Amino acid sequence: MDVVEELCVFSGLSLGEVRLRMDEQIARTARLFNEFEGGAESFYRSTDAYLFELANWEEDSHRSELAAVLGGGLGGKRLSVLEYGCGIGSFALKLAEQGFIVTACDVNEPCLTFLRQRVARRQWEQHVNVTSPDDALSVGPVYGLISCQHVLEHVTNPLHTLIRFRDCLMPGGMFVGIAPFSMVGPEFPEHDPKNAHLRLSSLCEEAGLRVEAIVPFGQVGNYTFELVQALKMDEQRKTP
Repeated sequence: MDVVEELCVFSGLSLGEVRLRMDEQIARTARLFNEFEGGAESFYRSTDAYLFELANWEEDSHRSELAAVLGGGLGGKRLSVLEYGCGIGSFALKLAEQGFIVTACDVNEPCLTFLRQRVARRQWEQHVNVTSPDDALSVGPVYGLISCQHVLEHVTNPLHTLIRFRDCLMPGGMFVGIAPFSMVGPEFPEHDPKNAHLRLSSLCEEAGLRVEAIVPFGQVGNYTFELVQALKMDEQRKTP
């Protein structure tokens, strides 16, 4: 069963309706965000928009290759890893396939409920733990890897979140992330324009994560995403 069929079962919608919502992609999410009257935080927690937008990226080749590379280098150790802002779990499931023990978290309840069903259908409950961000970051330095892709541009204080990541990484643990802060405007109303000047690599260094690499990682239109890879430094800095 592919992700489209899973969405049909989960939502009760016809194949045509699921395809229609998927085809709208970010335009539907932007429209629903602008129409929503309950505030950004409530929108993120309750909307079903991300179910259909993110399904378009289920078979993204860049993420598949990244999971394979990480699995080849780290997966044999059966590390505990965190996928922060997991959405429908596309990357979290790929990490589990590579042998990682995955904690997948998100604020969006429809995405979490859908992912729990996906995990149960695969009988992977021992490999993928689906939980809230607060629970995922309240465990101490246990993760060998934290992935956070296309999330921090939605966050009011991304530096604070990165510091929490640092504190949850094991010594020598790796962070990998994408945060297109400068993608703001009518197409991306959920992205905080006050943070448009930020760069993820600089924030990592400020948080006490040593940047090891910055590599191109796909694009939308003329915008090329950057994947930042950073390691937890031995000497920790105190939270501001």
